Amino acid sequence: MADDSTLLRAVKTLNPVALDEVPAPTSLREEIRSRIAADADSVRPDDVVPQPISRPTRRILAGAAAAVLLLVGVYTLSPQRTPEAYAGWSASATELAPAQLGAMADLCPPTQVPVGADESVEVTPILAEQRGDYKMRLAVSDVGYQWCFVMPDADADSGVRRGAEGMFWPEDQSPVPAGDGEVTLVQASSYAPFPDLGPLTMIVGTAGADVTEVQVATAGGSFADATVADGWWIVWFPGDVELGDTMTVTTSDGTQTEVAATPAAG
Repeated sequence: MADDSTLLRAVKTLNPVALDEVPAPTSLREEIRSRIAADADSVRPDDVVPQPISRPTRRILAGAAAAVLLLVGVYTLSPQRTPEAYAGWSASATELAPAQLGAMADLCPPTQVPVGADESVEVTPILAEQRGDYKMRLAVSDVGYQWCFVMPDADADSGVRRGAEGMFWPEDQSPVPAGDGEVTLVQASSYAPFPDLGPLTMIVGTAGADVTEVQVATAGGSFADATVADGWWIVWFPGDVELGDTMTVTTSDGTQTEVAATPAAG
């Protein structure tokens, strides 16, 4: 290869830079920043042309905006919601001991007046239950039965509010006691002991001696366990609800049976 080749002539003209003249990395960064700043200062607002937002970006922004609006709506509406009536209600009740049943006798009426009668009839407390803060007592007489509903009320002198309603046997006929493993549905009715809380639905029936549990369903799919004692059972639901078609009965030997939820009287 000849010494005067084009490549050699080009190499000879190179002026190598000494190592100590190579800018440090920090110097390079500072120079880049200064050039960017200078370029930015030289750009006038009129020279800036807005770029269209791509379709995927628009979708992301729209979704984010919708999410923000949804959160704002939830925050705005939630404080406006009114508390649900009987909010402390529980599908599983606690049966009150005899001593507590006696204490409720001081809060609930001791008698009821049959329709068309001039004199009142004494009622005998059978059982009482508690669901959340709400207590319910069932008492019976020769002509019917009586519900008594008690709830705490700090504004009342006694510290509680109470309401009672008597139900009477159709045609003066008391319900036939249920046999072993059986239950009867005596009556289910809507009742509003306190108008400001709205109605509740009370269900009462009789139970065989070996029946330990009765589970009652509503047409809307809710379930509640009744309180069973001394051949009777009671349960109640917040609101005016419709019963389901069947109830589940459990006996002392653990057998479960589906029975029709059809009132035996009334």
